[in-house]
Amino acid sequence: MKQIKSGLDLNNFEVIDLILKKYPVIFMKDKRPESKLKWCIQYKGSGHYFETYNELLDYYNQNLRRKH
Repeated sequence: MKQIKSGLDLNNFEVIDLILKKYPVIFMKDKRPESKLKWCIQYKGSGHYFETYNELLDYYNQNLRRKH
């Protein structure tokens, strides 16, 4: 867990959920009030950003749920 968190921007984002399978999927929420894209999924070193939690879940279910 410590190794996973070392590559994340924990000053600006809070880890909401961590799904550990073949590759970790990390759900995060931006702490900055001025941010328009509040939600982020980190997967294999790439971040995808969304305005709402539902958009994040839709992306996860359509693109990542079966991959890992």
